[in-house]
Formats: sequence, structure tokens, C-alpha cells
Amino acid sequence: MPFLMWRLRRPNVELLAFTDEGKLVGASYTISRRQQTYVLYLAVSEKVRSQGYGSQILAAIKRRYVNQQIMLNIEPVTPDAPNVDQRQKRRQFYYKNGFRSTHLMLTEMGDDYELLTGSGSVRADDYLALMKQFNGGIVDMLFRTKAREL
Repeated sequence: MPFLMWRLRRPNVELLAFTDEGKLVGASYTISRRQQTYVLYLAVSEKVRSQGYGSQILAAIKRRYVNQQIMLNIEPVTPDAPNVDQRQKRRQFYYKNGFRSTHLMLTEMGDDYELLTGSGSVRADDYLALMKQFNGGIVDMLFRTKAREL
């Protein structure tokens, strides 16, 4: 977490808190580069899940970055995953909110993620450049992010 807090000093990185009547209901951490914004982190408080806050937060992100292509990643839905039901629900949630697969699979530090977008197509090079700009050279080498077509 200290790395993410340190990166907040950059003008293209934002940590947003979402409240309802003064109570924290969720948060997001975004990284922007050119015409793309990547949602690195989106969370809804466990106490208010399944009450529409996640959809409201995504709508707020879309309004905030109205001229940007919004991207995020999810764990791939594979039958042998230990939490396949959770992964399926998460994917359905994002699909319900207008996101679709980019048909890119990302591998970061040995873990796979499916890249989703709210509009258009995403080139692997664009995603990798965004992350390299965010991480910096040394950290980027540690993450060893790779992208491949599904």
C-alpha cells in the first residue's frame, strides 16, 4: 500500500472516496494516460454491498473520465478456480454496467487477469505503456506484466 500512496503524488493518479450521507461506502484508485483510465482498485464497503453502490461508483467514474476509455481487470472465470462463483458474479456485475472483454489476458507476477473495457478496443501496448508509466522502470520489471490474446 505505501507504493500506491506514494504514486498518488502523480497528476494522473487519483484515489477517490465515495460517501452516502457522510458514511464511506466505497473507494477507487485510477491511473490515466492519454485517452485511457485504468481502474486499479474499486471497493464497496461490505456493509452496503448489493445495494447499488458499486453501479453508482462505476457511473461516477464514467462521468469523471467522460472522454476516457475506462479499463479494469478481473480474475478470469475458469471452472477450476477456487472462487469460481465469486469470479462469475464479479464478471456479471461489470457486464451489467457496460464493460466487455478486451480479449486480452494479463499476467502480472504470475497471476492472470482478464482486461475489460467500457468502450472500444484496447491494444496490449497501450495497457503496458500505461502500467510502465505508473510503475516506473524498476517496479515494472518486478511485475513482469505480459499480455496475450484470448
